[in-house]
Amino acid sequence: MATHITFATRLRNVLRRLWLFGRAADGTVTIEFVVWIPILLIILAFTADACQLYLIQADVWSVARDAARRMSIMQLTATPDTVTPYAKGQLLYYNTHYTITPSTQTICTNHIQTINDIVKISVPVQYASVFGILEAYGGFASATLTANVTMLEEDSGGSC
Repeated sequence: MATHITFATRLRNVLRRLWLFGRAADGTVTIEFVVWIPILLIILAFTADACQLYLIQADVWSVARDAARRMSIMQLTATPDTVTPYAKGQLLYYNTHYTITPSTQTICTNHIQTINDIVKISVPVQYASVFGILEAYGGFASATLTANVTMLEEDSGGSC
């Protein structure tokens, strides 16, 4: 004996199953996890990039200050041949694309000569970033972390 199911009965069964599916709590945790995990991973990557940039900025400042101090007390000469290897050896990430520029500036005022020792260290954000989230954001794509430290040479009290 064959039973004949009408279109209205089929439609009612489909709608009832959809309603039951919408009311069921099975799998909601999995769906919420799948929806939220990409957002949480982006936030985590953003935080890691920001922390890395702050760490490198602090390291660059510390090394530039140390190199300028050593130049001012005559432990290093203000040439790239001496300052660059010293600074690269002190930096936390020595294989990153740092630009290290040592220089001296002689100023003569009121017949008194002063010599300033200057160390400038810079690194592009694209090489300092871990995941590139800040770089991809837009404003940081061509940004550079820079430390420019000037110290007065200690025995520069000559006359000009």
